[in-house]
Amino acid sequence: MNFVKVPETGDSAFAIPPMALYILLVVVVLVFLFAFVKLRKNQKNLKSELNAEDFARANGGSRAAPRFNPSSKLELPSNIVYEAKTALNTESIQLLNLIENAAWDVSSSFSILTRCKLGDILSPSPMGELKSQILDYVVVSKSGMPLMAAVYGGDGPSQNKWGADDPALNVIRDMMQMSGIRFLEIQAGFKPRVLKRRLKKLFKL
Repeated sequence: MNFVKVPETGDSAFAIPPMALYILLVVVVLVFLFAFVKLRKNQKNLKSELNAEDFARANGGSRAAPRFNPSSKLELPSNIVYEAKTALNTESIQLLNLIENAAWDVSSSFSILTRCKLGDILSPSPMGELKSQILDYVVVSKSGMPLMAAVYGGDGPSQNKWGADDPALNVIRDMMQMSGIRFLEIQAGFKPRVLKRRLKKLFKL
């Protein structure tokens, strides 16, 4: 009877070539990376769905709330209809008209800006929080030079509801005086006729 010799462990007949080990390692790493990427993608999709559900509950619990495609943040949702709305409330529009009329009586080339940052009209730019303080109205010349700034103590464009004792307002007053920019503080409940006279006087300076 003939017997077949089975090679012992470590015999060259069972040795795996180094190249095969390298290929096997690469395959294992690729499989792991693919699984990791897929897991992360699933987590992002789940998070987006949860955010959409939270949005729906915040808007009356409607399941028809818009869901954004997580793979395309700039895609326009198909179930939202956008409409134009008034940029300013009634008080702000009334103030804007008064300031415009007073400015245009002096020069039709003047322009009026709303919600203008203090750092946009002063050089050097103010430090810290002052840089981001928003002025309700700014009148600029044809070349863009600020001529007058105004803050409103009521429900104005900046929503700051400036008060006469506001600490930031005290510093802004000094900055305006130093820079030569006319400065107007308008209190809530203003009378249009009185304000119109103040504006005319201010623009004649």
